Amino acid sequence: QKQEAIEHFRAAIRGKPNYFNGYLNLGMTLADTGQLPEAFVHLHKAIDLNPDSVDAHRGLGDALTNAGREAEAVNVYQAALALRPDDPLTLNNLGAALTTISRLPQAIAHLQKAVRLKPDYAEARGNLGNALVRSGNLPEGIVELQRAVTLEPDDGWTVSHLGIALAQAGRLTEAIQQFRRAVQISPSAYAHNN
Repeated sequence: QKQEAIEHFRAAIRGKPNYFNGYLNLGMTLADTGQLPEAFVHLHKAIDLNPDSVDAHRGLGDALTNAGREAEAVNVYQAALALRPDDPLTLNNLGAALTTISRLPQAIAHLQKAVRLKPDYAEARGNLGNALVRSGNLPEGIVELQRAVTLEPDDGWTVSHLGIALAQAGRLTEAIQQFRRAVQISPSAYAHNN
């Protein structure tokens, strides 16, 4: 089905070479299917056509993150935030990328803003918890991971990271419960390897 969409978007931009939405949707769909080099081309074209599009910047940032190019993604997410400073999704994605490259104080600040703006944003709470744990703040990290699990109980990644944080805090019985839960949610979840 995604391949059909890709062909549809390709046809659209052949017919209308300056069709912003065609380039944006093609780039994002290519990124979703792992065709990152071509996705970059189309997402850059979308930004060229509409430099004020937060979605185009965020889409390019997401594709760069998926390619393991978080340092570049940070710059693109920052450009998106310059356009819309209070966008929880961009704040979350920027915070996650900053966490990956170990810029933890900045990551925590962006993720805290994301959850202030959208308190029920489970992914941002999980990312905030992960960043806090990585920064050495286990108590607050565990609290945020628990909040994320309460909001999204079937997210294996967050359940697994809660287990890791609990284990680091010496709360082994609780950690084992979370690891078992993560494996039940998804046998291929990160916890399966712990």
